[in-house]
Amino acid sequence: MLIWKFIEYIFGYCDCCQHWFVYPRTRRRHTCYSDDEMNFTRLCKACFDKEEEYWDERWEDVYSSSG
Repeated sequence: MLIWKFIEYIFGYCDCCQHWFVYPRTRRRHTCYSDDEMNFTRLCKACFDKEEEYWDERWEDVYSSSG
């Protein structure tokens, strides 16, 4: 299993969109989990942009309903 993860890392596999050669990076999410590891994700740029949009909408909902 470790060898497979190494191959995915070398050839740029994104677990989210399941595409090769997109070279995902570890990025900080727009979340605030107490377990700091959960605030990071490894996604390609396109998937990360979609996730950021999702979390921006969630935070907008939180801030608009707390007023």
